Amino acid sequence: MWLVLTAYRRIRPARVHAHSSFAGVYVRCIPVIPAERIVYSPHCFAFERTDVNGAFRSLFRLVERLLAFRIGTFAACSEREAALALELRPDLRVVDLAKTPDIPPQLRLSAKPPGEQTVTVVGVGRLSAQKDPEFFAKVAELGQAKG
Repeated sequence: MWLVLTAYRRIRPARVHAHSSFAGVYVRCIPVIPAERIVYSPHCFAFERTDVNGAFRSLFRLVERLLAFRIGTFAACSEREAALALELRPDLRVVDLAKTPDIPPQLRLSAKPPGEQTVTVVGVGRLSAQKDPEFFAKVAELGQAKG
């Protein structure tokens, strides 16, 4: 946390992006960083983890709720993440990063290698319980079974 504070005082950035649950706690607990400058994207809330018991999940949710007032902008990586953020603080400014870019149909078709009939689906980020890799695997198996 001291390194973040030192860097903030030296650089004085227009925005501070906290890109994980841990960074979100560190940044939001530094009172000299104005809340309106904080952009937070946890990339899966810790209170959604299934590898910890209910008491820890409740504690994680409480911490997120208490620190929600220290967010200027919430950068959501999915519609669900945006909805969860608004449950924590209904007046929160949320920017949805989960938008698919508008690509003209002719470019979409040309992006596919000639003769390729399969579609590849990928996930980005580390494997973690709250991202539910088993669900991803089941969807991949179902997609493969359906051709």
